[in-house]
Amino acid sequence: MNGTRGRPVLARDEQIRGLLLAASIASAIVVWAWVMWSPASGWDAHVYWSASLAHPYASSLAGLPGAYLYSPAFRQAFEPLALLPWPVFHAIWTAVLVGIVVLLTGPFAILMFANPMVLFEIQAGNIHLLLALAIVVGFRWPATWAFVLLTKVTPGIGILWFALRREWRNLVLAAGATVVVVAISGALQPAAWIEWVQSLITNAQIPSSDYTGSLFGPLWMRAPIALAVVTWGALTGRRWTVPVASTIAIPLLALFNLTLLIALVPIALPGAARFRWNEWLLRSAQSRPAGPPRAAALVGPEPGQS
Repeated sequence: MNGTRGRPVLARDEQIRGLLLAASIASAIVVWAWVMWSPASGWDAHVYWSASLAHPYASSLAGLPGAYLYSPAFRQAFEPLALLPWPVFHAIWTAVLVGIVVLLTGPFAILMFANPMVLFEIQAGNIHLLLALAIVVGFRWPATWAFVLLTKVTPGIGILWFALRREWRNLVLAAGATVVVVAISGALQPAAWIEWVQSLITNAQIPSSDYTGSLFGPLWMRAPIALAVVTWGALTGRRWTVPVASTIAIPLLALFNLTLLIALVPIALPGAARFRWNEWLLRSAQSRPAGPPRAAALVGPEPGQS
């Protein structure tokens, strides 16, 4: 009898989740259209699209309009998209961002689109949603950490999860992928890499008070906190601490940067975000590689294991 009563409840839950997902997809379309018809949108995305491939760091002072701050590898990889007309690129880029929200959060996406920080992120066209995706899938495919390390850089502190848990294979994959990308990119544009390092040093000297969007203090104050968070999380098997630590370690942390925390939904609330088409992503966030005995016991078995 209990099983018979349980089936209608599960069916009703699936129906509700299906309706929420449909509403989330409809919201994604509305948000995409709103950004496309907004007279002022895509200012960060336009920087990625318009930055000179030959001289990407002609303007690279953080906080100024048009400043390109990421590695040469990111701009080189961006070149095929940069060849598109701006309206076409903008439409594709915005569609990718709203798609990532739905992919990461499933039926929760409608709530994410109601969040002003998420809307601002999509309107600006920044990469925090891509970073969130890279962190989530990075538990299973560590090479995606190369994207984090070669863009915002300091959020890459999350890679210490592998070192602290003695997951050496994953650490080697993450670091190795980054080294390979740097080697190939550096062979193509060695001077650009020197310029990027110089720009990082210059921007690191900018007081956080000079950056009007920064409300959380300078990086040198936040970095030890980020380190403590990821260390505690790794030693106790709490994966949700990785995106939290990465967010704390963003170079110039402002409110809209908190969009990176959308990674918490598939990591900390996988059941709520699960739907048939994104189960692979949630398995990536929840799969359990080998680690210290204490952490492994707290994480629990992988799906399908007892």
